[in-house]
Amino acid sequence: MKFLGKTMHISKSGLLTVKTDNLPKIGSQAFHKGRTHLGTIIDVFGPVASPYASIKLRRGIDTNQLRDAEIWWEESRPRRGRGYHAKRPY
Repeated sequence: MKFLGKTMHISKSGLLTVKTDNLPKIGSQAFHKGRTHLGTIIDVFGPVASPYASIKLRRGIDTNQLRDAEIWWEESRPRRGRGYHAKRPY
């Protein structure tokens, strides 16, 4: 698990903005201390020297605990499925 950064803003639509120290991968999972799963990293934006990450929060997360909180991230495994070619009708 790697340190992502500190929270900056929590929107009403359920997005958490974090000022990052290192560059996370989109689709990775975000965690709060105690390994509480927060949600998924959906976007990385801003200047290259100090980027920001946007996290889509899961339902039922208490946003009051996330004020100035340290957020961690873990790279998710690639999804395995049937793939595009398996869905062809022929």
